[in-house]
Amino acid sequence: MITTHRRRFIDASGDAMVGSVFGYETVVRDRGSASELVWRFQTEYPVLRSRVSLSLPEGWSYRAHVMSDGKLSHGDEGSFSSWEARDLPSVERQPYGRVKQFELGLALAAPNGEREFLPESWEDLARYFWPYFSSDRELTPEMSSRVSELTAGLTDPLERARALAEFAQSINYLSIALDLGSGGGYRPRAPVEVFQSNYGDCKDKTNLLVALLGAKGVEAYPLIVNWDSEASDVDADWVSPMQFNHCIVAIKVPDAYESPNIVQKEGVGKLFIFDPTDVHTTFGDIATDLQGTKGLLLAGDAGGLISIPRLPLENCEVRRTVSAHLGLAGVQGKLKEVSKGQNAAFERRFAFTNDRNYTERVLRWLGGSIHSAQVLEMESNDYRERDAFSLEATFYAKGYGKNIRDRTLMFKPVLIDRMEVLPFGKDVRKQEVHLKPQCLVESYELSLPEGFEVSEMPENRSFEELFGSYELNFEYDAELDLLRVNRSIRIEPLLVPLEHYPALERFYKRRINADSSTVVLEAL
Repeated sequence: MITTHRRRFIDASGDAMVGSVFGYETVVRDRGSASELVWRFQTEYPVLRSRVSLSLPEGWSYRAHVMSDGKLSHGDEGSFSSWEARDLPSVERQPYGRVKQFELGLALAAPNGEREFLPESWEDLARYFWPYFSSDRELTPEMSSRVSELTAGLTDPLERARALAEFAQSINYLSIALDLGSGGGYRPRAPVEVFQSNYGDCKDKTNLLVALLGAKGVEAYPLIVNWDSEASDVDADWVSPMQFNHCIVAIKVPDAYESPNIVQKEGVGKLFIFDPTDVHTTFGDIATDLQGTKGLLLAGDAGGLISIPRLPLENCEVRRTVSAHLGLAGVQGKLKEVSKGQNAAFERRFAFTNDRNYTERVLRWLGGSIHSAQVLEMESNDYRERDAFSLEATFYAKGYGKNIRDRTLMFKPVLIDRMEVLPFGKDVRKQEVHLKPQCLVESYELSLPEGFEVSEMPENRSFEELFGSYELNFEYDAELDLLRVNRSIRIEPLLVPLEHYPALERFYKRRINADSSTVVLEAL
């Protein structure tokens, strides 16, 4: 979904002295299709006074909606309605923060028949956009032949849908936005145009997939969403297309079908979510930034606002095993890792993007925990049919641990992904924390240098909060001279309010302390 924005940045930093007050006034003239505007009171700079005034022709009306909890004064002066805010601090971005912009949304309504209508509900808005996508779905003989080819031998409706969905993913992404002033950003191109040209943007690829699925008797609907990791979720009280910037597909599945990737919509049934634009996310998975958000389903009279499912943590599990030999001169080992879901998609983005060197990335990642690590061999494989990505790497690092006169060796047995710094920064926390999901299951087998025995071994650790859990266990096999270490980390993708931040900070400090656990070996 493409919208049009016009912004002017005025930088007076080179002209204003410290202590000076800088102000400006702007007039916007727009005859485009969107009968809405948004005024942002708060910016990256402190604001002394910000004011927006609205004057409408006779017969027009407006509806205002304030986003965020900022203090705003409103008044009417003659034909003008004005909103004003004063003494606003700058918008501060903190790690894992989610900025709540102080904004005013204004929806404008013209007299009947003059311009676009003002929707009263999400259902109204869905009905308005539905004709943009529901027309021109006829397939050419060439398209019908390709559909038959892609689904040959497949009897399961969902397997047919998968084959067609992956074809839509393979269409090149290219956005050429025309006629934006008259709503061109909201209208997809006809499926036949997208098929023949082999390119399209998100709404084009969605429209093509819906048409292809329909040819095999599978119902599917466009779903307009907001893909922005820093934005808050859709405000259900503000009925506006300006809250969305992306378009995906909701595929109807049989009532008996069960999957975490299912949303139930009254009047439509069970819907399976798929993004034909995200080439790294497989059929059945959902991008992390979309999970748990809201979207506008375009399904005729049955359309409206729906909630996109949040998948279980196990869907993005990373299972890692490390076997290594620790010597006085360093450590050498082999890493085997299998990522699923969005973690697999994350690996694909690096492994299959031409302008990135995946080997160098793996080396930087290992070097973050094992100083001076070298990758001796590496192999990666993508198993899209089971939504998994595997990585195997043999590594070596000279001088791992602290060797004291070849009599004492101290080392940290958690070799990889060892957290040493609080990820939320050191500044006073002013924003709620938007946690990313994590599900790690990890095991180490560390063979110890000959002639040494364990003299000090850390205690096992286990702690849990509402937002996650951590477990670290040690086991020493004296007969095999082998140290086994198991670690598991689960972090729920929650929005942690400021009042719970102290508990979150304590949890991560305990993890940092546990990850840095040290084993001490003494020579026999």
